[in-house]
Amino acid sequence: MEIGLKIRGNPLPPSLSPAVARNSIGLTILAVTAMESAFWGYPSPANPQQTNHFPPRTLYGGEGGNKDGSGTNQHPRQQSPPWRMLSSMPRASLLPFALILVLAPASAAGPAAQQPKPQPAQTKPLFSEDFESGKLDPNVWTQQITGDSAITVQQDKVAHGKYALKVSCPTPAQRTHAYLMAKDLPEALRHHLFGRAYVYVTPGVPDRHTIFLTAGTTGFPKYRYEEVATAHNKFQLTYVDTTIQGPLGEDYHAAGEIPLNRWFLLEWEFNDQPDQAAVWVDGELVLDTPFIYKTTSQSTDLVGGFTNFSLGFFLWGAAPVPFDIYYDDFALDTHRIGAVK
Repeated sequence: MEIGLKIRGNPLPPSLSPAVARNSIGLTILAVTAMESAFWGYPSPANPQQTNHFPPRTLYGGEGGNKDGSGTNQHPRQQSPPWRMLSSMPRASLLPFALILVLAPASAAGPAAQQPKPQPAQTKPLFSEDFESGKLDPNVWTQQITGDSAITVQQDKVAHGKYALKVSCPTPAQRTHAYLMAKDLPEALRHHLFGRAYVYVTPGVPDRHTIFLTAGTTGFPKYRYEEVATAHNKFQLTYVDTTIQGPLGEDYHAAGEIPLNRWFLLEWEFNDQPDQAAVWVDGELVLDTPFIYKTTSQSTDLVGGFTNFSLGFFLWGAAPVPFDIYYDDFALDTHRIGAVK
C-alpha cells in the first residue's frame, strides 16, 4: 500500500518505507494529542481527569514575581513562558512541527538501516587463458615448435576445471623448444607486469638452462626479453638480448628449487623501468633481483617494452630424458593476481 501523507504539499522523505511511514503516522497522532493536552489544558489520553493549567509567569521573577524576585504579581510586563505562547498559534500550524519531531529520527535512521551495497566482483585480469575451451584460439596464440616437441590442450592432468596446457619434449633432444606465443599485450602491461600460472613439471627438468616463460619484444628468436627459467634445478631470472652479435647479452640470478611432480602456483613480476624481476612459489617469495647488464647500477628500459609473451619451454642445451610441463590458469595484470578463487 502506498502512503500519500504530505507535509504542506511535500511528500514524505523517500527513505521512509511504508511500514516506517505507518508507524510514524500513529506516533504523530499521539504526539499532537499530547501537545494539545499540554498547550490547551485538554485531558491527557493517559489520565482523562487531569488537565494542565499554567500559572502566569513574568519576565523577571517566579510566579507573579517582581524584578527583584519577591514573588508579588505587580509588575506590568507580565508574560507567559514560551510554551504558553504556542497556545495563540492555530492548531493546524503545529502539525508540521510534530511531524518533524517524530519523523526526523526515522528519516535519519533510514540509510543506516539499508543493506550495505554489494562489493564489485573481482575484475578479470587484463590477459588470461584457462584453456577451458578445449582448444587454442589462433587469433590469440601462435605456436613455435621444433623437433618432436608438442603442444596440446588435454584433460588428463589439470589444476582446475577440465582442461590444461601440456608442452612435451618426448625424446632426447638438443636446443629445442615448444612455445605458445601471444603478441600485442595490453598497453598497461608494456613496462611493468605481474603474472600467474599453475605449473606441473614431470619427471624433472634438464640440468641445462631451460626457459619456462618470457615477456619481451617482437622478432623471436632475435629479441630482448625477461624470463623465468631454470638451471641446475633452480629458478633463474634473466634479462636476455639475442639481437647482438657474438655472446648473448644477459644478466641472470638464481635461487630456490623447482617443485616436481605436483601442481604449484607460480607468480612472477617483470619490470622494465627500472629493470627488475621477481618470482614466487605457492605465495612465498623465492627471488627478487634487479638487472644491471653492462652497468654498475640498476638499468632501465633494457627490453624497450613488453609487447609479446611466450609460454612453454625453450631448451638451450641437451635433454637426456623426456619431460612434460603442464600449465593452467595463466594470467597477466598490473598487480599480483594470486591464487584462483
